[in-house]
Amino acid sequence: MIRILGTPYEISLRILLMLNEASEQSFTLDKIVAFDFIAVYASDFGLSKTNLHGYSSYRFGEFTGRRELGRNGIKQLVLNATAIALCTENGFEYAISQSGENFACKMSCEYANAYRELISKVLLELGDKSEKSLYEIISQRTIKSLHKG
Repeated sequence: MIRILGTPYEISLRILLMLNEASEQSFTLDKIVAFDFIAVYASDFGLSKTNLHGYSSYRFGEFTGRRELGRNGIKQLVLNATAIALCTENGFEYAISQSGENFACKMSCEYANAYRELISKVLLELGDKSEKSLYEIISQRTIKSLHKG
């Protein structure tokens, strides 16, 4: 059995969709990870009526491992030339390549379309926030969820 969920491959597909939705922009790994987490749990952040990945009581615990998955996912995207790494004043940032755009446009399942919609909302609402601000937003929601029990 091939495991896809919770792997660098799974997150790499979402990262590719994200970069395609923001094709004129580039993001640091930390911003990519934060945007992705907020998108899949958009309801918890007031951006959607439902969470793409449901309502597990452990969902906020996923965030700590998300950076490593994201790092490995973006690494695969750069190695297969669907994303490019840019050296900027903020460190490395990542953007979609032409072959990445071509591939992302072919992803048309219900999940991919729902993710596109959610990540567009996240980028519209939070795209100008700093990494620190994004992590504070996630931290506040995590603490709030713990108090709810």
